[in-house]
Amino acid sequence: MRRPAAVASEGGPARGQVGENPGMTIPEPEPDATVVKRRPGGRSAIVRTAVQEAAVGLLEEVGYERLLLTDVAARAGVNKTTVYRRWPTKQDLVAELLGDLVALGVSTPDTGTLVGDLEVLLGEVAGVLRTRAVVEIIRAAIGFDRADQGTSAARAAFWEDRYARSSIIVERAIGRGELPTDTDPRRYLEQIFGPLYLRTLVIGEDVDDVDLAALARRDASRRREADDD
Repeated sequence: MRRPAAVASEGGPARGQVGENPGMTIPEPEPDATVVKRRPGGRSAIVRTAVQEAAVGLLEEVGYERLLLTDVAARAGVNKTTVYRRWPTKQDLVAELLGDLVALGVSTPDTGTLVGDLEVLLGEVAGVLRTRAVVEIIRAAIGFDRADQGTSAARAAFWEDRYARSSIIVERAIGRGELPTDTDPRRYLEQIFGPLYLRTLVIGEDVDDVDLAALARRDASRRREADDD
């Protein structure tokens, strides 16, 4: 998959950058170049890449609800039976795109403070959530049928990976004495990022830098108030 603008994760100082893997810089989102990365290999790999790129382009243009596998096949220049053989439903195809998002390396900001790290992290997540194709993939994944083990596993792996990669900033904060030693990294991050995901993925609102700064500082402010009491 060509890499999305910053994929729900933590990152360096600029919104367009991710990468625990060096040099992994993500451009501003473009309609047909947001998610799919070309891969080496034989015909199967070429077909897979073509279909993924076509799917991402259509997700950017028409969204998940209007996505048709026949349209994906036509844009990819692939016989529709080939597409249906590998991806019987559009849910299967989007689950694979989600799986490739999991494979992307992400950086872990280290500004020296928890609030600083959270501001960088929140900024990058907000940046990727301004890319329609990625938003459509994540929204579709939220609605995957729980009875379908394959797509449910892809969804679970995506969120597990996102939070696992981000946990280091919580662990550093514990080591600096900024958080209690019994803090659960995932639960803590869910509390910080939950409002952002709610507003962007569910309500459909954008967030600005003021909102992000407030989210980053909210927990610290609450703990200071508790200490004062």
